[in-house]
Amino acid sequence: MSKKALIEPKTKHHMEIGIKKSDPSQVLAARKVRLRDRFLNAIFGRGHNLVVLVPGESVNTISITEMEVHELKKADE
Repeated sequence: MSKKALIEPKTKHHMEIGIKKSDPSQVLAARKVRLRDRFLNAIFGRGHNLVVLVPGESVNTISITEMEVHELKKADE
């Protein structure tokens, strides 16, 4: 290994996930992950969603923050 490789810092990433509209029953939404339906139904039963977050090795922390959203009313109402 060269001296240059020893003194260069490794790149680290920080990931934050913000939730725009809060729903008490839902903390995080993502695309459907394709796994065998029979396998998931056997473990979790029907009708449940599964989200898997797999950070890379350079991700140090993941924060999930619930944000309060104030929606503006239309002038017509």
